[in-house]
This record gives sequence, C-alpha cells and structure tokens, in this order.
Amino acid sequence: MESSKSIIIFGSGRLANSLSQVLIKQNNFTVKAIISTNENTGRALAQNLNASFFKSWDIALNADYILLCVPDNSLQQIAKQIENFKGLALHLSGGLSLSELNNLANFGVFYPLQTFNGKTEVNWEDIPLLLEANTKENLRKLEELAVVFGSNILYKDSKQRAIIHLGAVFANNFTNYVLHHAFEVLSINELNPAILRPLIYKTIDNCFEIGPKQSQTGPAIRNDTKTIAKHLQILEKLPDQKNLYTLLSEGIGKLK
Repeated sequence: MESSKSIIIFGSGRLANSLSQVLIKQNNFTVKAIISTNENTGRALAQNLNASFFKSWDIALNADYILLCVPDNSLQQIAKQIENFKGLALHLSGGLSLSELNNLANFGVFYPLQTFNGKTEVNWEDIPLLLEANTKENLRKLEELAVVFGSNILYKDSKQRAIIHLGAVFANNFTNYVLHHAFEVLSINELNPAILRPLIYKTIDNCFEIGPKQSQTGPAIRNDTKTIAKHLQILEKLPDQKNLYTLLSEGIGKLK
C-alpha cells in the first residue's frame, strides 16, 4: 500500500483554509504542519487538520510538498529561508513567475483560478488549475497533487499565467468593485440590491454567449445624454460613484 504524501502549508488565510478542506478528506496526502505568523488562525487550522503548528519558518523542513499560501511580497524572503528544502515547493500566485523559487532544487506553481473570500464555498471541480514546474519529474509530482482538487488542469507558463491573472483582476476584482457601488446606490436610497440579481446573472451569461462588446447596452453606448445627465444629478452627493460613472460611460462610448 502506497504511503501518504506529506504536506507543509505556509499561511493560514483564506486560500490555505480552502485547500485544507479538500486535503483533510484525502488518504493519499496528509498535512503535517501549518506555519503561520498569525498564531490564532494558524493554530486553529492546524488543530482542524490534526497537524503541528509553528509560528516561524526557521525550522527543519521535512515533507514531500510545501504549499506557499503567502502574500506575493513575502514569497522571495520565504524562498530564501527554505532553500535547503528537498521536496517540491509550490507557490500559488497568479501574478508571480516560476523563477521566484529558482533558488530551490524542486519548485513549481499551482495556481487555482478562483476567488477565495473565506465566507462562501467554492466548487473545486470547476476551478481551472494552472500548473508549471521546473522539471518534468516535478510537473508529474505536481499533477499527482492537483488531481486531488479537480480535473480542470491546464499547463501555462509564467507569461501566460500573468496575462490570465490580469484578466482575472478585470473580471473579478473590478467587477466586484463596480457592484459594490451599485449596491451602495440602492441601499442608501432604501432599495434592496437583490433586485439586480437577475440582471447581473444575465449580463455574465451574455458575455460568454455573444461577447461583452456585442452585448453592451445602456445609455452610454446609445449616447443617451439626457439619461446620463439625470443619473449624474442623482449621484451629485456621491462623488466616488459619480466619478466612476463618468469614467465608465466615457469608456463604453468608445466601444462603438
């Protein structure tokens, strides 16, 4: 019988917790330790996994895999601290290249293309898993771990992944920001933002069915200056929303 592969997770945030929810159900992989500078969340995650907890990464590291669920600006510093690690070290960043870990012997990237907010569940089977490694053997080991999470596995190099990550920021982060303002405009006028739900879902469906540019509607694309002026009047006491409305309307007008 094949023995379970061991994993050390750096970090105890939203992504680390989501990964752990999958790994805890597996027999072929065992999380042996959580390393986190946040003692409260780190200990809680370690306890949930029946794993050891360490606040510092300056310890002897002995595992088959390390998952670096850490902020992008911390990655190089941590990579220097674990340069003697002999297992497969993986970062999970969409924006950073494979070379961030090139001081190690065995390294790769395991990037799940999804948003993790820690409050809603994700369906791992639907998530594109973008893989890259420094050798064919390490890519094989990465695949062995990735299939535990899902079958939507894609092989993308660092340049491709950076472009995909940029697209994801537009699609997710910026869209969410615009929706925040839409919700706020309704809420401060004592209207329920839930009324927008069918419209939002249909908007996303249209983007994939006929394309975003082809499905664009509204006053800006029609150059309906009367309606735009009325909207700006409503937003007079909401400068952030007014500025955003103006900027986006100008951009939409250029789609013609």
